Amino acid sequence: MTKALDADSGIQPAGSSTSPGRFVLVLHTHLPWLKHAGTWPFGEEWLFQAWGESYLPILHALETQHHKGHNSLLTLGLTPLITAQMADPGLLERFETWLQNGMLRCETLMANAGRERGEFADRRRVGRFLWEGYHDTLEQFRGNNRELLPSFRRAVCNGTVELLGGPLSHPYLALHDDTTARAQVRLGLDETERLLGIRPRGIWLPECAYRPGIENALAATGVEYFMLDGPTLLACEVPHALRRVWQVGDSPVCVMGRDLDVAYRVWSPTGGYPGHGNYREYHRLDSETGLKAWRVTDKELPGPEKAFYDPEKADTAIDAHVEDFTALLHSSVHSSEDIVVACYDTELFGHWWFEGPTWLNRLLDRLANDDTITPCTFGQTVDSTSDTAHTTTHTNVAGQKAQVTSLDKRQSRRVFPPASSWGLGKDFSIWENEKTASMWKTLHQLEERFRSHLAQAEANLDATHPDTAHPTPVPSTRTRLLLQGFRELCLAQCSDWPFLIGHNSNADYAHGRFDAHASAAARCFDAIDAPEQDLHAHAPVPSWLVTLEKQHDLAPDLTLAGLSAALS
Repeated sequence: MTKALDADSGIQPAGSSTSPGRFVLVLHTHLPWLKHAGTWPFGEEWLFQAWGESYLPILHALETQHHKGHNSLLTLGLTPLITAQMADPGLLERFETWLQNGMLRCETLMANAGRERGEFADRRRVGRFLWEGYHDTLEQFRGNNRELLPSFRRAVCNGTVELLGGPLSHPYLALHDDTTARAQVRLGLDETERLLGIRPRGIWLPECAYRPGIENALAATGVEYFMLDGPTLLACEVPHALRRVWQVGDSPVCVMGRDLDVAYRVWSPTGGYPGHGNYREYHRLDSETGLKAWRVTDKELPGPEKAFYDPEKADTAIDAHVEDFTALLHSSVHSSEDIVVACYDTELFGHWWFEGPTWLNRLLDRLANDDTITPCTFGQTVDSTSDTAHTTTHTNVAGQKAQVTSLDKRQSRRVFPPASSWGLGKDFSIWENEKTASMWKTLHQLEERFRSHLAQAEANLDATHPDTAHPTPVPSTRTRLLLQGFRELCLAQCSDWPFLIGHNSNADYAHGRFDAHASAAARCFDAIDAPEQDLHAHAPVPSWLVTLEKQHDLAPDLTLAGLSAALS
C-alpha cells in the first residue's frame, strides 16, 4: 500500500517569501553500446547524430553560459555506456569523417537538383545554412583536440553542471535483484570515475523504474539521490509531492519527481514545442542526401507539400517559446521552498528538436537574473533541504583529494512509492510483456550461470594465484572468459533492447543485438565448462574471445577481485 509521512505539511517554508523558487533541469544522456554494431541506418550512426547534433551544440551553449558567469545551471546524466564510447579513439576518428561527409552532403543539396521544380534557390539557401552548421561543429570538435569527454569534464569541474552517474550498462534495475543492482551501480560509478575523474553523488535510475526496496541497494553503493517520474510521487498522496525533496522508504537516499505539466510543455507523446510550424521537420529527408531541409509547416501536411526551412522564422519561434516556458515556471512556484523539476533525454535538444540547443541557451540567459525562479542542480537542492552537515572526501579530476560538505537529509519527510516507471502506462509493461518474456528468461539463466562460475573462481583464488599475486597480473584464459562473459551479460541487460521491442520500434535490430550479446555470454561460459579446454594463464587464447574483448570493451580494467567486490 502506498503511504507517506510529511512532517512539514502546513508549515510555512523557510526563507524570505520574496526568495526565488528553484528550477532543476535534468538531461539524461544515454545510448546503448553501438561500437562495431552496424552503421546506417542503425548502429554507430546513432552515436554520431547524437554527438554532432546534440552533445556538441549543448556543450557550446554551456561554455557560453560559463563565460557569462552563469553556473550551477543543470544536472547532466552521463551513462557509463555513452561515456565509454565517447572515449573510444576509433569512434572519434569515424565521427570526424561523419561530420566531413555531412558537409559533402550539403554541397550536393546545393547543386542543381530541383532547378526544374523551381527549388534551386531554396535548396541552395538551406544547404548553405546546414553546411555552416556541420562546419562549425567540426571546428568545435577539432578545437577540443578531437575529443568529447574533456569538455564534459570541464563543465562539471568549473561548476556549470552537476554530473549524475548510472549503472554500468543501463539495465532495467527494477526487474533485477538487489545483487545485480548493487553490482551494476558500483561498477557504473567506478567506470564514470575512471573516465571522468569524478564520482557522482547521484544517479539516473534507468527508465525511472522503481520497485520498493531498491533504494536500499542504492544506499549500499553510496548513492545519495535519484529521480522518479511525477505520477510515482503523486501516488504517495503527500502535500507538495512534486515541489519537495523526499527520502525514500527507510533509507537515507533522496528523490525528486519530474513535473509532467512542465516537462510536457516542451516535449510530450502528443505535442510540444518541436511541432511548431517554423521548426525543422524531423521526418522528411531529402532522397539524395538524407538531409532535413524542410520545416514542419503544418503537421497535417504530407511531406512533399512542406515548405523549405527558414532559420529566421524558427528564430522568432524560439524566443516565443523561451518566454512561454519561463511564464510556466513562474506559475509553478508559490514559495521559496518550491522546486520544479523537468527531465529530458539530452538527444531531444538538437537531434529530435533541431532548435533545442539554441532554446536552451536563451532560456538559461533568461533565467540568469530572474526574481521568481532560479536554476540549480540536483545536489544543491538536496543539500539546501537538509539539516546537519557532514564532510566526505573524493578524488577530483586532477587526482587531488577534495573535501565536499553535504548534509544529512531531513528525517521527517519520507515517501514509500509504488512500483513504477516513466514509460507508457507508468508501469513495467513496455519492458516486461509477452514479446520480451523469452529475453528475461534468457537473462536470468545467464545470470545464474555467471554467478556459479564466479563462485567457483572465487574458491580457487589464493595469494599465489596469477590473477591476484602480482600488481599487474596476467589473467588466465578462464578469468578472461568469465570477465568477458560478464561484459556480454551486462550489454544484453541494457534496457534499450526490451524497450525497442515493446514499442515495436527497430525491433529486429534490438532482437539481433540482444541475441548477439546473450550468445556471446553463453559462449564464454560454455568455454569455461568445456573439460578439454586448457584455461590456465599461459594457455592459447581463442581468437573469438580476443575479438569480443576489442569490440565490447566495456569496463576494460575490470578484474576478478573487483567484480567479486561489486557483487558482495
